[in-house]
Amino acid sequence: MTLTPVVIIKGIPGSGKTWICREIQKMTGVVCFDVDDIYTLAYEQLVAKKQSATHAACADETSRMLELGISRARSDTATRLVVISSGITIPFNIPGEKLFVGLSAKSAKVAHARVLRRQIDRWHQSKPPSNLEGDDLANWVRAHHLVAMIPSITLGRYRQLYSEEAAKEQNNGYKILSQSKIVEYIRGRGK
Repeated sequence: MTLTPVVIIKGIPGSGKTWICREIQKMTGVVCFDVDDIYTLAYEQLVAKKQSATHAACADETSRMLELGISRARSDTATRLVVISSGITIPFNIPGEKLFVGLSAKSAKVAHARVLRRQIDRWHQSKPPSNLEGDDLANWVRAHHLVAMIPSITLGRYRQLYSEEAAKEQNNGYKILSQSKIVEYIRGRGK
């Protein structure tokens, strides 16, 4: 039995991973898993069960949930391609093609503005439970994708962060493509 192919997409915050998933989910037979959203769900489930919701526990639960979801998607004969979108560093042992969202100077400026707006909106919309302190509060912030340093990051630092992450992931075997090239590539793979 041939396994359904997997494509793994990584990128820095604001680079367009969610947009890519929305675009490719319009295609029949393509399933997209957003690791950031699964991480939030894992956190909420651990808290609901009154279990430890540390980053390590959330990462383990995220990996378990992701592997289960992929296994189910692969067992569905209608699924022709599985895509994993990840902005959070979670160790998972799922082989697949590796793509990193590339940013030009212009797209980095747009992405930087997007991530600033998103973080400010999240800070205004989110309110942690009043009983959280220390590590529990830090875990809640991480699970809700609130990054304290993001609102103060300059465009220059954002571009530097992108360059560092792109170089690291390129060394890890990731191919760097723009958002539109990734969508085009996946459309070709999902046929």
